[in-house]
Amino acid sequence: MLCVIGAQYIVSTEVDSPDGIAVDWVGRNLYWTDKVTDRIEMSRLNGSSRRILISDGLQEPRAIVLDPFEGSVCYCCCSVSVNIYTHFPISLEVSFVKLTVQY
Repeated sequence: MLCVIGAQYIVSTEVDSPDGIAVDWVGRNLYWTDKVTDRIEMSRLNGSSRRILISDGLQEPRAIVLDPFEGSVCYCCCSVSVNIYTHFPISLEVSFVKLTVQY
């Protein structure tokens, strides 16, 4: 049995199918992928300052991991093939490296 005391919603609107979640404990931000909206979004840990970080060209974004000290975010998209992306830095202006893994 799971008992959660004092739990609260951080983000509850316009989230269709969140798949990955990552916490930036340094910058106190929350990042998540949504495989239905094909977006990576972020907010402050309290849900404020929500914004879409990446939305162009994503196909079923899934896992996400952060390196807050380097300012990078890595995520994978799983449609026909698995694509792993790395963005530097964590911001709206992103450049990326793409690795493709065939399975």
